[in-house]
Amino acid sequence: MAARAAQAKALGCDGIELPAAKLDLKTTRTVLEETRLPVACIAAAIALEARPRHDQLAIAELQKLIRLAGELNCPLLRIWDTPSRSGRSMHAAALALATVLSPLADLAAEHNVLLLVENRISLRTADSMWNLMEATSSHPALAVAWNLLIAAKSGEGPLLSVPTLNSRIQYALVCDAQLPATSAHKQSRRNGELDRPAYRAIGAGELQVANCVSRLRGIGYEGWIAIDFDPTLIGDIPDPEMYVPQALIELRQWSTPPAAKIPKPRAIRL
Repeated sequence: MAARAAQAKALGCDGIELPAAKLDLKTTRTVLEETRLPVACIAAAIALEARPRHDQLAIAELQKLIRLAGELNCPLLRIWDTPSRSGRSMHAAALALATVLSPLADLAAEHNVLLLVENRISLRTADSMWNLMEATSSHPALAVAWNLLIAAKSGEGPLLSVPTLNSRIQYALVCDAQLPATSAHKQSRRNGELDRPAYRAIGAGELQVANCVSRLRGIGYEGWIAIDFDPTLIGDIPDPEMYVPQALIELRQWSTPPAAKIPKPRAIRL
C-alpha cells in the first residue's frame, strides 16, 4: 500500500482509493501520514446477493469495514451492486438489495460514513440504481458510485444517466475505451474470448468522458472523480507514468468552469 500511495502522489493525484482487502488500521494511518494523501474512498469488491443465509459473511465484513472507515476518517466506502439471478428482474433485485443495505446504511451513519453502491453487475443503468435508492427511502448514508464504462456497456451514456441520478451520485469512476462492435462482440463470445472493451487514453475513446464531467458539474457535483485504471490492462493503454498525468490534465480542465466573460464597458454620456 505504501508503494501505491507513493506512486499516486508522484503521478499528481489529489487522493487515493484504497482496496479493502488486507486493510490494516495502523499501517494505513502510517502510510497516509507519510504521504499526506487523502483517502478518496475505500473500495470493497463485495456484492450482496440479497439472500440472508448467503450474505452473512459479506455483511460481517462490511460492518467491519464501516467501522474501519470511520476510524480512518474516510467518509466513503464503495461496494458493488447485487449479482443477477435467473428469474429475478432488475426491479426485484433492487428491492431485495435495499432490504439488506438499509441496516448497513444505519451503521454507516453512526460512523459518519457514506455507503456507495456501484453499478457494477446487474444494476448497471440509471433507472435500476434509482429504484435501489428509492427502495431505501433515499437513506442519507447511502448513495451511488457511478461507473461510466459499465453504463456505456449497457448502452447508456452520461447525458441520460447523470441528470437522472443527479445528487444521488456521490462518487464517479471514469475511463475511456472503444466499445466492441456488436458483430465482433458476438463473435468474441462464441470464440470464448474475454469480453471487454479496448481501453484508450482519456478523451480518445467513445465513452463521452468530457460530457460526463460537464454534466456532473451541471448538477453541482463536488465529489471525487476516480480514474478507473486497471494495471492488468496495460496492453490497451499507455504506461501509467504517462496515462495518469495526462488523464488528470483532461479531467481538471473539463471540471473547471469556464471563466466568466467580463462585459465591455459601455460609453456613458455625461
